[in-house]
Amino acid sequence: MPIAFQIKSDDADDDSPENIALFGTGQFSGVKSAYILKKIKSTPFEKRDYIYNLIALYRYITKGITSMNASRGYGMLAMEYPEEHLEILKENAPDRYKEFLKQHKKDLSRERKENEKRNQTIGQQRKEWIAAGGKV
Repeated sequence: MPIAFQIKSDDADDDSPENIALFGTGQFSGVKSAYILKKIKSTPFEKRDYIYNLIALYRYITKGITSMNASRGYGMLAMEYPEEHLEILKENAPDRYKEFLKQHKKDLSRERKENEKRNQTIGQQRKEWIAAGGKV
């Protein structure tokens, strides 16, 4: 069962919507992400955990990661919802979004080079195997 977190802001009244970040409460009036609000409108009640997870992603992106557990939670949610993660990141942290895409491109390039090297190694091993009389 998700837990409700309240985050206090120094410059807001205790009752103001800006003063509360909602996570798993069933009340979504504090959600400021247009992307998440759009998702709420198209998601059935039975799948509300999906929305709670998007709100958690939003919270990690906007409030930051303050512990190892938070880092792990953010990483798990970002991997489970890659498209949603990018949309929330693009909407709420455009600089981090651009940096993420840049790093992702580098990672894909590195991965492609590693795969090419692995395929060359396998090809060489195969040739040696056949030269030694091995079956293909």
